[in-house]
Amino acid sequence: MTYFDYYFHHCWIGGWREIANTFRIWCDLMTSNYTDYSLLHEDDPYEECLGWFWASLGKMKLYQKLSLNIYNRWFKIFMMAK
Repeated sequence: MTYFDYYFHHCWIGGWREIANTFRIWCDLMTSNYTDYSLLHEDDPYEECLGWFWASLGKMKLYQKLSLNIYNRWFKIFMMAK
């Protein structure tokens, strides 16, 4: 993985994807469109949506380049073993 691939594909595009997901959840909260967030009958849809919103703000899926290279190498080894 080159530095361009890491910064452009992983950091930049991944960061914007997380921002878009958080904004979508925030829009659902503001428009009271949180009926799809409850999984069980006893769950409160508003509380579930609010929980997803706060969890999405603290979620960071950006990894260091070295870690991604190691995961990529393991994936290639695993796929070649099949």
